[in-house]
Amino acid sequence: MRSRLPLLLTACFALPTFALGDTLQRSGPAEDCLDLVILGDGYRSTDRADFESDANRLWDQLRTTEPFTRYAGLMNVHTGFRASSIRGPGENNAYGTHFVTLFGTRLRATRMTLLLADAVRAGGEADAVIVLVNTNRRGGTAIGSVCFASSSAPRVGIHELGHVIGRLGDEYSSFSGTPSLTREQLARIYPNLTTASTRAQLPWKDWVAASTPVPGSFFTSGVSAFQGGGAYSSGLYRPRRACRMRTDGPGFCEVCRQHLVMALHEGSRPLQLVFSGSGSARRARLVGPLPDGVWRSRWSGVQAQGLEANVPAGLDAFVDVEDATPWVLGEHRRSLRYRFDLRTGAGALVPGGSGRPARVVGVSTRLRVRARPTTASTILGHLQPGAAVRVLGPAESGFFPIEFDGGTGYVGQNFIRLESPTAGLSSVVGRWAR
Repeated sequence: MRSRLPLLLTACFALPTFALGDTLQRSGPAEDCLDLVILGDGYRSTDRADFESDANRLWDQLRTTEPFTRYAGLMNVHTGFRASSIRGPGENNAYGTHFVTLFGTRLRATRMTLLLADAVRAGGEADAVIVLVNTNRRGGTAIGSVCFASSSAPRVGIHELGHVIGRLGDEYSSFSGTPSLTREQLARIYPNLTTASTRAQLPWKDWVAASTPVPGSFFTSGVSAFQGGGAYSSGLYRPRRACRMRTDGPGFCEVCRQHLVMALHEGSRPLQLVFSGSGSARRARLVGPLPDGVWRSRWSGVQAQGLEANVPAGLDAFVDVEDATPWVLGEHRRSLRYRFDLRTGAGALVPGGSGRPARVVGVSTRLRVRARPTTASTILGHLQPGAAVRVLGPAESGFFPIEFDGGTGYVGQNFIRLESPTAGLSSVVGRWAR
């Protein structure tokens, strides 16, 4: 997912001091949750109550919009306040947030360094930041992990958070400007846009009913391929006729909701393994902020009941856990699966099917893949020199966990070359590696 925003030291003595706001939702430690920070711009010191009201209204709107209603337990939400000298958008207010053109809807900030520093001050860590701009004029923009929205339009804020949290693309067909990317580029970047118009080629084909025509028309209901998206009126397709990434009215469509669920998993640590007792009476339990009924578990080598099992110390076994939500389909379900090693007291959480691309290097014949991070462990198979693999987490005892034969295997750390972090390293993996 996204990298953490750095703690930036800023000296701006002419500006009012920053004030910590409220914690609207605290689900756990910052390192275990997706941390959302709400800031304001264009609010004077006398307008602070207005900002707090607008921030609460945005959070109320977000937590009543799926999938955030069901997965709110994976989030922390904080606010922070820095007063502006003027009310409303303008280059001279706290973060310099202003409309780019006279009649357009795009917002831009001129003091991003200060904004990012305040986000970290407010949340300790910040995975996603939204800046509410004190204006009745409709507008919004998303840039990386930061987005902006008019305070008077919380639904625009939800749309912008769809960009920041779910990495979703705009589904509307036009706006006040010229698209900066081609249709093909947009389709490669955003999971809810495609240039494909046949059922077999759709990236979201698992959501398309057999009786639904592809491409869809004005009279088509359900998920299909509807023309128009990414500011193009033709040649680019979206999953549904209406979605929060296109209009204010409905919530997120099935495809956008799916990728938001995956992002919430990526940005948090939804489960931990805890132990009680010792020796033959040691007991293991999976705990987390989501209700127990969310999870499906499969324990290897032990008798279990739900998310609990008796696990004698030293037992070489594991438990696989999966979020049972019907909101994620097909191969994407791999990102909702986790494995815990029952021998370790802390419990090592590894996401199945996620991770970072890598290649086998430094071997002349083949590389052994083992069941555990030790040379005494069972050999599951072999990899050829130069083979592409996916590393699922940080090294353990000199071994990287990798995706292998539908499960997890371990290979020597010195024989793996990690690809560029931007090639697919989940932020969760990065977080566990610290």
